[in-house]
Amino acid sequence: MINSTYDIATDTRHTSVNFLLSGFLIALIVGLNVISVPSSGLVFLITRAIQAFQLLVVVCFVHLHFKTLSVAIPERPIRLIHYWWASLFILTLLADTIHFTIIYQWLTLWLLIMVFRLTNDANKIVLIEFIATLLSLLIYANAFLFLIFPDGLWTDTEWVGTGDPRRHLFGNYNQTGMVCLLGIMSRGITVIHHQRGYWRLLLLLAVSVATVYGMGSMTSTVGLVAITIYFLLHKLVSPLLYTIGLTIYLLLYILFFYIIVWQGFAIDNLKFATQFIENTLQKDTSFTERIYLWEEASYLIQNSMWFGYGVQSPEWMMEKIGGSGPHNFWMLNLLQGGLLLCGIFVMIVLESIINTFRNSTTKSRWALACLCIMMLMSLFETYNIICIFMVIIMLHFTLKIPDEK
Repeated sequence: MINSTYDIATDTRHTSVNFLLSGFLIALIVGLNVISVPSSGLVFLITRAIQAFQLLVVVCFVHLHFKTLSVAIPERPIRLIHYWWASLFILTLLADTIHFTIIYQWLTLWLLIMVFRLTNDANKIVLIEFIATLLSLLIYANAFLFLIFPDGLWTDTEWVGTGDPRRHLFGNYNQTGMVCLLGIMSRGITVIHHQRGYWRLLLLLAVSVATVYGMGSMTSTVGLVAITIYFLLHKLVSPLLYTIGLTIYLLLYILFFYIIVWQGFAIDNLKFATQFIENTLQKDTSFTERIYLWEEASYLIQNSMWFGYGVQSPEWMMEKIGGSGPHNFWMLNLLQGGLLLCGIFVMIVLESIINTFRNSTTKSRWALACLCIMMLMSLFETYNIICIFMVIIMLHFTLKIPDEK
């Protein structure tokens, strides 16, 4: 376990080196995983070179702080995250489809966790502030670029499937929504902690909602509007009301997944739901044909229920289920790692919820609300897994930040 008395920001022996290195590492982690680049050409080669350089930075980072490390087992949520990645790696290896991406993503998250753990609890808010500032700048830049290039910065000519091949700063419109949520979450944690700068969060919320709505992502729009409403009302939500609301949310979430996603229940039979989807969301009752992908994916999952098929290519997905992916995070988990992988992620989410109620503060409840919105959006999309785990990691370390006196 990390020495709890050690602090990157205040160690007089390596103060400037540690501070700059920590900021540099977070910039690498966040920037390389939210900015989308073509899969070929000069930009792609530069990105790969930076990723290779990151491996050297990891070695330097571990060497610099070697004396502060010990072999004690980390906290349960962090262990579960590593179990999830280890399981995904092994199952993909057994399927003979191992990708460098899995190793890189696992290493990236490990590095992010290390930076947070090597920072004193009181200064973890500084790291989240850094992430919030970086993501805010990128979100504003993306909005500006979208105004100038509404048809995207580039087109993914290798895209497999029926989705939109246009790419913006963060990739397609759905990935843009996830990055916006990540930025909103981190900014909200710092604003609620310091009890000032509310206009910065409100501006970020407004720009984010306008951007994803303009791009045409109804999933992201609904999610970001929901978290906006929660922020506007969060001071009126008591812990009891929060608990009741979360319980109702979880029950409806589980019912929706089991009845509609897994069982393929025809929502056309529910008149009020049909009117809301068609008239309010301007979508069809098949959720833009997602229900057909879920049906094919469920048949495939039942043939390898326990261990799944490992990480497969979009071409494999297209052949098996008729799309580049199942457009549902849980179905993707089941396809890649069966009940084993999905079960571990369920444990991660439950552990996050339990720990939040054990250390309930206004900012921890805000962070958990963002996690719930992320999971809501994940019912209809499959997002960058790094961004998903960043939400969980930030929630975990937010619980350790003492309230400002």
